[in-house]
Amino acid sequence: MTPYQPNHRHEEAIKTLTKEEGRRSRLVIMGEIVGKVPPNNRGYDAVKKTHIMYRARLSFTQLEAYVKNAEKIGLLEKINDGYVRTEKGNSFISLLYEIANIFNQNP
Repeated sequence: MTPYQPNHRHEEAIKTLTKEEGRRSRLVIMGEIVGKVPPNNRGYDAVKKTHIMYRARLSFTQLEAYVKNAEKIGLLEKINDGYVRTEKGNSFISLLYEIANIFNQNP
């Protein structure tokens, strides 16, 4: 299987939402986590927690709480020893990208 490479368009959108404040909100952190996980329907390998942790720049304790919540609300799905993004997770990332684009528009 092909290793998953996160979409840079989504990463830039998430950076837009944190540009001025410095600290990341829960929404932005969740977006970073879900965005780093491959979609379930595209034939990618599932991503292990440690890879998500490093890519999203979180401690293991923080990651545990966020991944548990993402699974609970249906954004991520555990497959064997890794995680994949659900359709609901795909929708979440798309909506987050749209919100970031609204913030990027100049009045």
